[in-house]
Amino acid sequence: MRRFITSLPGKVISQLVVLALLLPSITLILASKGYAQVAVQPTLAVVEFRNAKTPGTGFGKLAADAVTSEISKLDQYDVLPSEYVHKAIEVLGITSPPEGHVNLFRVAQEVRASYLVSGEISDYRIISDGVGRHAVVALSVVVYDVASETALNGASVTAQSTVRANSVDEATLVNDAITTGAGLAIHQIHDRSLPAATVLNTQTQTALINQGSRAGFQQGQHVIVTRGRQQVATAMIADVEPDSSTIQLEVSNRGIQPGDKVHVVFELPPQVLIDSLGVTHRPAPHRSVSNNSSIISALLVVGLVVALLSNGNSNATGAAASVTAEAELFEGGTGLPGVRVSWYPNAFFKGNGQRSQWQIWRSDVQGGPILAADGQATSIDDTTTAPPAFSAYTAPLNGTACVGESGRNSYPTAISPGRPYTYQVELLYALSPLDLPGSSTGGSTSTSSTSTSSTSTSSTSTSGTSTSSTSSTSSTSSTSSTSSTSSTSGTSTSSTSGTSTSSTSTSGANNTCYFISSKTSSGYATPIFAPSLSAPQVRLGSIAYQFSSVVQAYAITVQYVLQFSTDPSFPSGSTYTAGNLTSTSTSNTLTISANVWPASTESTSAPSYIQSAGTLYWRVGAKNIVDSPGPIPDGTTRARYIFSTPGTIIKPNTPPSGAHVRPGRHKA
Repeated sequence: MRRFITSLPGKVISQLVVLALLLPSITLILASKGYAQVAVQPTLAVVEFRNAKTPGTGFGKLAADAVTSEISKLDQYDVLPSEYVHKAIEVLGITSPPEGHVNLFRVAQEVRASYLVSGEISDYRIISDGVGRHAVVALSVVVYDVASETALNGASVTAQSTVRANSVDEATLVNDAITTGAGLAIHQIHDRSLPAATVLNTQTQTALINQGSRAGFQQGQHVIVTRGRQQVATAMIADVEPDSSTIQLEVSNRGIQPGDKVHVVFELPPQVLIDSLGVTHRPAPHRSVSNNSSIISALLVVGLVVALLSNGNSNATGAAASVTAEAELFEGGTGLPGVRVSWYPNAFFKGNGQRSQWQIWRSDVQGGPILAADGQATSIDDTTTAPPAFSAYTAPLNGTACVGESGRNSYPTAISPGRPYTYQVELLYALSPLDLPGSSTGGSTSTSSTSTSSTSTSSTSTSGTSTSSTSSTSSTSSTSSTSSTSSTSGTSTSSTSGTSTSSTSTSGANNTCYFISSKTSSGYATPIFAPSLSAPQVRLGSIAYQFSSVVQAYAITVQYVLQFSTDPSFPSGSTYTAGNLTSTSTSNTLTISANVWPASTESTSAPSYIQSAGTLYWRVGAKNIVDSPGPIPDGTTRARYIFSTPGTIIKPNTPPSGAHVRPGRHKA
């Protein structure tokens, strides 16, 4: 045997035996690695966008293709090819873009997508810049969860193309702006997207999930719970820890169980429109004139709503009916940037009687509130200087059990100019134990019962001393024991009765129960410095007015507006908006062209009071286009921009017609 092993055939056979023994383990390792490399990503489909401006053109398909390209760069989804989605629409026999909610999700189910993206081109304009022209496009994008048919996330943006020569056709400019807008929208959606959480364990109305504040989950957020391709519940995040959260069920269709997925639902921003100058604005609510009977009917409806709310809405979870965040400049518009956070208290909130403290959260700090205000306050300023530390509190979320509140760390951090923020406001409030569900509204509660019982009383008395008496009562319906002490003088009494009445009473406690409301969110607000102006070379005709960018370390899209007035205070009746610019540039040499004093061969849209003025004041305003509602309105024009300090220009003298011009001089 030894000779065989040491021989060449023996060595070959030995190696083959060893390989055969190791082969199962090697196969298992390779299979595991191969499985890990084939990660299954959720499928996502993008349908053609609706073109509200010019239906029938190819802009909607271009927008869908641009969004598809941007999402593919994230490497988080298996994005279905546009040809595959279009083929499914043809098979279903519906129009593209799909009309209506039902058709939209028929497409999603046909292509077996987990997420569906649609959108709309709400408006676009071609703006002349003097040296050329560019397009400004308003674009909205919505991401749907197919299982629940719920809009999870979205963005509403405006974007502009690069300035091109006047010979470039409009379609090219609009296509350029749409591509830019698609990138901006997906960037915004991605920035506030949160990972899906998994249900770990459940109770009757609550469940524990495996994501917390480290992943961006916040108290008060609304979520949907899905199982496979079906929605099973909606819920709200009631309590947040660093790596886990507790959700409170709102609507349960099938109940929840460990392994279900939890997705946070974000509020969709409103669409924007563009005016003839390229300035964006939110569409105003429609108002119509009606007769007296309509007014009376409306008043009756309002009265009914108020009556219903006074009974039912006292259980609302949000103490702030609305929260507004607006960029501002301190010291009368000349100081450092900041944000004014204001809120409108919910008049029907049950904790209005004892508002203890408003707590303000900011989107860049997940661990706790960054500001606190007195319970009677309705606004607070967030500045570039970190506020002093304060006492923050946590308590049950609109609970029913009196467990008190507990202190927690505060996070008073300063804002960074140029960075967009959103805010949330919650209220720490107090209730009497008697105001909790299940408690009586009176000062005490009592119950009594009468039963036939056997009662014995024994007492021992001593003259001039106190007598202690103990009584025990037994009954088929209740058992009670009472110990009492009284003062007697030399007497002793004992009695037995075949019938007794027993009663119990509970007096109202004097302690206070603290609770916390759910958070109410604001739109974006971006604290920015005012633009700096450069003195122009004044002449008749079109002039490029130069100013500095307000974009700093954070990539934002800023809209600038150029205004002229005959008064340095820029009153609304004497202010002319000459042009605007939307830019992401950080350059200090941005320009907007305007013609306020036209040459003899030129025309201008400037009003006559501007053209005839000998001295004009000019300024440039700036705002991040995603801010909603925008900076605090200007005191006179009510325009929502951060305005520069005004500059002054003086109209140049013009020589009389036919006057001789000396050599070396030129006509202005």
